[in-house]
Amino acid sequence: MMDKKSTACFYTLCFALTLISNNVLALGDSWQNTGTEFLTAFVQNFEDWLEGEEFQLIITALCPTFVHVYIHNKEFSTDVTIEEGQTMTVNIPASVELLGTTNSSTSTVIISSNNPITVLSINYKPKTVDSAVIFPVEALGTEYYVISPRGSYGTPEFAVINYNQTNDVSINITGPVTYNQIHYKSGEIVHLTLSPFEVVQFQSNDILTGTSIHSKYPVAVLSGNSCDRYNAACDLLYEQLIPVTGWGKNFIIPSLANRSDSDLVTIITSERTEITFNNGSGIDTLVLLKGESSVILLAPDSYLDIKATRGIMVMLIFTGGVYGSTILDPFMMNIIPVEYFSSSYIINSQSTYDNYILLIADESQISKILIDDQILSDYLIWTNMNMTEYIWTTLMVDVKNESYIIKNCSSCGVYQYGLASYLSIGTTGSAANLLASISCPVMTTAAIPAPTSISQMVTEKTAESTGPASTSQMVTTEFITTRKPPGMIENLTVSNVNDTSFELSWRYPDGDTHLYEIQIDGPQQKAQLSTTESAEIQDLTPGTNYTVRVAAIAFNGRKGPFAEVSHFTKPGRVENISVSNVTTKSIELNWVHPEGNLSSYEIQIEGPQPKVLMADTESAILTDLTSATRYTFNIAAVGGDGTKGDVIEISTFTKPDKIQSISVNNVTTTSAMLTWERPYGDVKSYEIAIQGPESKVITVTTEFANITGLTPGTNYTYKVSPVTEDGTKGEFTAVYKFTVPGTIGSITASNVTMTSLVLSWKHPSGNLKAYEVQIVEIQADIQTTSETVTITKLDPGKTYTVKAAAVADDDTKGAYTITFQPTRKAPPNWCWSRRKPFCCLQPNVKCRSEDNSCFCDSVCPKYSNCCTDYKQHCLDKQY
Repeated sequence: MMDKKSTACFYTLCFALTLISNNVLALGDSWQNTGTEFLTAFVQNFEDWLEGEEFQLIITALCPTFVHVYIHNKEFSTDVTIEEGQTMTVNIPASVELLGTTNSSTSTVIISSNNPITVLSINYKPKTVDSAVIFPVEALGTEYYVISPRGSYGTPEFAVINYNQTNDVSINITGPVTYNQIHYKSGEIVHLTLSPFEVVQFQSNDILTGTSIHSKYPVAVLSGNSCDRYNAACDLLYEQLIPVTGWGKNFIIPSLANRSDSDLVTIITSERTEITFNNGSGIDTLVLLKGESSVILLAPDSYLDIKATRGIMVMLIFTGGVYGSTILDPFMMNIIPVEYFSSSYIINSQSTYDNYILLIADESQISKILIDDQILSDYLIWTNMNMTEYIWTTLMVDVKNESYIIKNCSSCGVYQYGLASYLSIGTTGSAANLLASISCPVMTTAAIPAPTSISQMVTEKTAESTGPASTSQMVTTEFITTRKPPGMIENLTVSNVNDTSFELSWRYPDGDTHLYEIQIDGPQQKAQLSTTESAEIQDLTPGTNYTVRVAAIAFNGRKGPFAEVSHFTKPGRVENISVSNVTTKSIELNWVHPEGNLSSYEIQIEGPQPKVLMADTESAILTDLTSATRYTFNIAAVGGDGTKGDVIEISTFTKPDKIQSISVNNVTTTSAMLTWERPYGDVKSYEIAIQGPESKVITVTTEFANITGLTPGTNYTYKVSPVTEDGTKGEFTAVYKFTVPGTIGSITASNVTMTSLVLSWKHPSGNLKAYEVQIVEIQADIQTTSETVTITKLDPGKTYTVKAAAVADDDTKGAYTITFQPTRKAPPNWCWSRRKPFCCLQPNVKCRSEDNSCFCDSVCPKYSNCCTDYKQHCLDKQY
């Protein structure tokens, strides 16, 4: 047995190690799984009727440790002593399982110790199981985003576990849920007030990925699916989620268990983030907005290298399938950001599984890495990851139900998974950077009495004790009297300012400091706590001045003086910018007032004459611009302190100048050639609207155009507009022109006599007003609207040249059609009786008929005047 002095010294040393643990975590190690206080719960695994459940906590000690495990408000507790580097399993009653959408004050499991430990949770039912590394309470946060998938089966679910004080929690769900008999739709917010150590579980028939959780004080969140299925049977999926403050920007993800099936990598963001990912053969990019997620395939025997401009959370879903001759079920696993890779890890192998370690390391450091103080085998096969300094390998663990310590790794990522028929589990290794700094005390006896609780050791006072001091009183008195009260923090700095948040950082003050209180004064007054020398202040109003005060708090609750800083948030980003009333010299811009406050708007104009303008309203008319020119306008709201919000950009062209004139040449029956001069500015093409019987629009890139496919003899309107690269059109210039009428086909003669003939033809294609018929030999020019014309007063037996052409409404003539037509010849002794003064040459002429034409023969007339005789007897007679 230890004497009182030895026991007091041991408690002092171990408690100091606990404080070291807290301080190391507070210094920014966002992925630290060692601690002295943990809380967790067991989400629903498959159906409630399935028996044979085993809920376990696998606890590994970094030093000889007392561990107290109990269930809040339930008659279950156990105390165990674990030696340095040893592991112990604690079985948890099946009654703690959360079933359905529910809240419970008797399901939170709390683990506390007097020295740093790691905790691995196993949630098992026959043929459905998964594991999760549990984070200490120092790593909990107040903002989370859920990844809760659904492949082809099971129920998406997540659980929120409250810590040790009454807490207000708001949950913006992305799938329908029913809680306390109230139905909530996607996008609605569930407001909760949770008692200390109360847990609430939500389930939905739809995917819950993207659900956001905000709380006043830190909470733990578990998320997954009660029994999801991909390539084999279903299996429980769950992990403890990382708060937004612990997210990273760089991730490397090798494939697991080489098989033919791809795995799924889910990325989720808390703000607009640009993401690039490389699978070794090419780089792809995507942009995700707040709360959005994307799933990327991780092909067999490959890897993903992911980089983001903002912190993201990445989760791997191992989809199962056939591995050798074994059929595997899925599991879900957090991916560690590269910037949070640890130097040491604890691995817990499990019985009934083939256990594997996935190790990612800097190639230059692999010779230094130790597993249980043994160097790595030279026979390991390492795989390179292009464009990174990292390589990876997989080790199979021979001994089951053992713990392994990986150390001397300057920056490694370590994962553990187990495979068995229709059973698979996987999670990260337990990051344990403290292994490099902890020096455990020398134990003089195996049996060391456990203190009542760590918190009691800190808060008990001995001044009022009248009897002999207990061991814990002795330790506490010595500890408290040697700690200085916290001083004022220094170098309180604001950075990474955006519209709804900014980051604070400061230097660790003198004296005893456990955490920090942050008070925020603005339109909304609020407070929050931080365990590190930095904090992100969120949910602020854009463009608003906030005063922030930060004070250190000691372990005994004593508060130091406040340091104060004031700073504006960035104004909100201008949205819905639009362009209107574009002319050759001006453009009007309009936009919507962003959320929050601002004093004015800055408009940067990029073009031939760059300049900056200010506006007080949500519109601006920009003048003195150059025609047909691209301008880019960058608009940002400006805050009261001159801080500018994010810029929104829009580009557009001014209108081109109007074309001065258009010439129409080379007009045919079906075509016309248009030409014009190029207007000033960056004109890329011309739009020609052709209006006629068959209206159409064409585009050309030259200052001329041959318009074809027109109708003969038709009036066409041609409207030509210059067009810029972005499609901005200038005013049109119009010209009107008839096409040439169609050409008459063959001309046919009928009813041909010695002095007349009838001409006819077919209507040519297209339109016309009339026809022009010319008889060349007699200089006759006849206009007619008919396709038939009678020509008289001709001479017998003579050939006449006939020219005919169609005439359009504007008197444009078509091509002439020419024919040669003879009249009928006169018989012998025929006189030209119709051509005065010619008359019958012989007396006694008798009038006779031949084709209704009069002629003379040898029969004698009654009159001596031949012409009179002809007129009386022949001219108007009908025979």
